[in-house]
Amino acid sequence: MSFPRAAALLASALAFTATAVAGPVQFGFSVNNITLWDTDKPGLERLLQPPAVIARQFDYTPGSGTPTLLPVLVAEPQALPAPNANELQRDANGVGRTFLNISGNFSVDLRLIDGASGEAGTVTLTGRAHTWNHYSTTDGWANSPTSDRPLADHRFWFLDEGQITLGGNTYSVRGMNQYSPGPAVAAVWVNDTPPVITPEPGTLALAALGLAPLAWLRRRRVVP
Repeated sequence: MSFPRAAALLASALAFTATAVAGPVQFGFSVNNITLWDTDKPGLERLLQPPAVIARQFDYTPGSGTPTLLPVLVAEPQALPAPNANELQRDANGVGRTFLNISGNFSVDLRLIDGASGEAGTVTLTGRAHTWNHYSTTDGWANSPTSDRPLADHRFWFLDEGQITLGGNTYSVRGMNQYSPGPAVAAVWVNDTPPVITPEPGTLALAALGLAPLAWLRRRRVVP
């Protein structure tokens, strides 16, 4: 066998081996510094919290195009204080009830740690939360529906996205708009380009009404 042919076969074998052993990129994740930008929204600072239980290690398979979804924020009505008696309306059974609807702008730091290198950095996302909450003297603040009370509902919209390079891997982070009850979610792509998205009319309307004051926060922040 000639040397050039042997060299070519060796190079092909090495390339195949590298492809075969290449696996998911592992990274760590945590939520920090939930900041509210509306001082006239009492209660929102108690409602918005990191998920009580959250996985700390995640995988992403480069080339898959499928983002890893990270739960970022939840709204916990049980964290709200009980309302005053004069704020309650009594039903025929003497049960006191009231409602609390809150909307407000926020920012949250997402700290990523590259599994292979241990390098860490932070991407800051800004967004808006809208929550509907129901209270009764029998059940407290509602977070799930029953036959006699409405669903406590929470929606999240994000204004921006960010990118950071850790250990030679490029992490692209995008806040996902959550139009149904559930946690606020961020999508992460590693060494892949996120798809281009077109804002929905509802998102544009929210931006015009509530998110414009946060435009200056759109700069990405990287904290070692």
